Amino acid sequence: MKEMTHKERVEATVNGDIPDRAPVCDFGNMAPLTEAGVELQACRFDPELTARIMEDWVNKTRTDMYVGVLELKGMFMDLPGIEVSLPPNSPGAISNTFYNSIEDIDTKEFPDAFNRKECPYLYKTLVDPMKRTRELVKTGALSPCWTDGALTTAGYLRGVEKLLMDMLMDPDTAKKVIAKGNVWSDDVARATYAEDVGYLLDTDPVASASLIDSDMFKEFVFEPTRQNILGWKKDLKIPIALHICGDTTPMLEQFTQLGHEIQSIDSQVNIANARKIVGDRLTLLGNINPVELLWRGTKEEVKAATKKCFEDGGRDGRFIFGPGCAMPRDAPIENLKAMVEVSKECHY
Repeated sequence: MKEMTHKERVEATVNGDIPDRAPVCDFGNMAPLTEAGVELQACRFDPELTARIMEDWVNKTRTDMYVGVLELKGMFMDLPGIEVSLPPNSPGAISNTFYNSIEDIDTKEFPDAFNRKECPYLYKTLVDPMKRTRELVKTGALSPCWTDGALTTAGYLRGVEKLLMDMLMDPDTAKKVIAKGNVWSDDVARATYAEDVGYLLDTDPVASASLIDSDMFKEFVFEPTRQNILGWKKDLKIPIALHICGDTTPMLEQFTQLGHEIQSIDSQVNIANARKIVGDRLTLLGNINPVELLWRGTKEEVKAATKKCFEDGGRDGRFIFGPGCAMPRDAPIENLKAMVEVSKECHY
């Protein structure tokens, strides 16, 4: 088989065809900073520096898909009253809530995510760096548009602990907040989209199996997530990747019914078991342990684990090599390169 382009390789994978080799996704918006010797505070609001860091990173790693150095809390910075602390070399942290009362849920409105004047931080931290990175990266690797998912967005609007308590004690309020969060999640995804974007990455860490069970996912998260995914598929026409942290094995069957193409699975998930459950209904992305292997492991250990990942979950196709969760900031680039090397050695 002739060598495919990055785009051809990913398209074959998500369409259920056998590519020349399994693609690789870096899934690391912080790791490029260490390689560049730059702290996040230096490029948090500097799209040009961000893009040049990513240009160097993608040129060195030769991954098929990348995420990008991004201050992801930028999607909340323009919401009135929200306060975000900005550590020098760690992602921002939200210190208060958008909905301070039940009444706020019905009365407070979001700014216009498609208006730069109303959402300057959304553009500084996400839209502009993504756009400039796509302009500089010439390898053909697929770049994302991005958003936090329904439950995570709602959690930051209401407060994660309050929302989880609402889900247990006041489900109607929880559903109302999640519906509102889903609107903002959708707006951010569409604001960060452009015609040259390669895929959409929807991350929903608050829907983690460590925080909710499969019944709660079905009651509160499934339908809002499905609504957005079906809307994105209809309008954006690009592959959609969903990542939810933790051992999501009990939720995998539900994931196959959401409508997306790529499911990123945490290193806590047994990938062989995941493949048995989802069959050929989803492309799996993962699931190399990001801390024990990509950060603390040797290149040889990463290669061994990556090969096993392929044998257990990727041998029949519909598989993308990648970390089991976000690649840690200080993970050495050589360990990601090892994953790319393995992808070239594992033949169908």
